[in-house]
Amino acid sequence: MYDLYKLTPEQLEKLIVKRPESEFNDGPPCLESLTQTDIKDGRDRILYQYIQYAKRKWPENWQSKINAFNYKYFASHPEGPLEDKIVQGKIKFNDGKDLGFKCNEDPMCNHCDKNLCRTRKFGIGGESVFPSLTDLQKVLLDEPYYWVNVDGERVKLDNIDYLMEQRLFRRTVAKQVNKKPKRVTVKEFETYVDQLLQGVEEVDAPVGSSRIDQLSNHLEDYCLQRSIGSVSKKDILNGAVYTEGSKHIFTFHRFFHGHLTKKKWKEDYQVTQQMLKEHCGCEEGRMVIGKKKPSIMKVDIFEKPEDQFTQKKLKEDDPY
Repeated sequence: MYDLYKLTPEQLEKLIVKRPESEFNDGPPCLESLTQTDIKDGRDRILYQYIQYAKRKWPENWQSKINAFNYKYFASHPEGPLEDKIVQGKIKFNDGKDLGFKCNEDPMCNHCDKNLCRTRKFGIGGESVFPSLTDLQKVLLDEPYYWVNVDGERVKLDNIDYLMEQRLFRRTVAKQVNKKPKRVTVKEFETYVDQLLQGVEEVDAPVGSSRIDQLSNHLEDYCLQRSIGSVSKKDILNGAVYTEGSKHIFTFHRFFHGHLTKKKWKEDYQVTQQMLKEHCGCEEGRMVIGKKKPSIMKVDIFEKPEDQFTQKKLKEDDPY
């Protein structure tokens, strides 16, 4: 056995790491790995996986191999091997059916190596297998989008529908990474999604990218631009912003139709009005202007940015 700390760079370069030999080195690596230690859980699913392997390796007499596997590898299980009645039921169910491996189910998914499995004589080979889904990230925008690893390749999902609906998910994966995931049952797909959501990582969106941030910026721009110069109360009716004490005063109607629509604001009138009250510190009220009493909004005044412009000093004319 090598002492890795004493190897020379040349010896390390030539070092080859090999998996230990086992009776399953021609089949799925998950079976090979699971049978190296005592099996404590998932007897039904592991036996299903072994049956698919046995059918490929011994197509003529695979049925005779199942009991031996059950008693050999489930002996250390807390409940012992599966009952003969259950095993015979599984043999009968699989007889005459061409079923695939279940790579994404526990406990196989924790021991899976799809790339290696494809090279094994009785592994998944070229059969269509649902890809491994890992590392789900949720980007916290007002309408979140998602990133997920599909067999190690990063795929963007525009919204939650692309994660929840198998049809949309398969189309998105095929479009972005040129892989067409196998169609599975609704229950199987929901299991994959549930596993992803249990470990989802939430990622903060860039500062200023939320709709509330955008609305706040639009409001500040509007108030500063429309309050320049001498503005009277009457000017409010024409879309100006009147400043009284520590408040900017304006009409929402003019702000929405005269400013936000030009900025291609997508929220509707009433939703925007509510957002201003809930998130931007705006208060509603009425103000008497001449013979009219229009609805107005008040917000704390915004500080005008300091003028950063420095006038260039001109060279004095030479009197001579």
